Amino acid sequence: LSRIKIDPAVISTMNSAWNKMKQNASSNGRREYGFYIYYDEANDRLYCGKLQEGPNISGCANTNATLNLQPDDPATFNLKVCAAFHCHTTLTYCPSSTSRVTEPSQADIDWANTRNIPGLIYDYSTSKITGGHNINSSYKLYTFGVNQRPNIIY
Repeated sequence: LSRIKIDPAVISTMNSAWNKMKQNASSNGRREYGFYIYYDEANDRLYCGKLQEGPNISGCANTNATLNLQPDDPATFNLKVCAAFHCHTTLTYCPSSTSRVTEPSQADIDWANTRNIPGLIYDYSTSKITGGHNINSSYKLYTFGVNQRPNIIY
């Protein structure tokens, strides 16, 4: 996880996902974006899978955005996947009566723990956001799950 958080290619792709989330949010809905992070052992490098988008979530109160990440290459997925990233959505276009906490959700934590891989998310840096907040407010990286995917023994 410490290496993943400072990798320039991973940071660039996380920033792209965050910007895409903001660009595609509107009064018509919002969606999460994310990708898997892979390790190329032969070249000792990390690389990002395809940027994936979740379904458009319309409405605000009592709704949750979701993202069902799919393997980029199912044949080699288990050999190379080392982490997963996604970004939580803005509530900019929601009424001020809507709010949510800004951290990994219990569903995020359970997902990472079930797969035994690190999880990373971008979300706003305050502890809670409310509808109508500034879409360009500061954000930060949160991590959850294991710090490193265990080695696979065959």
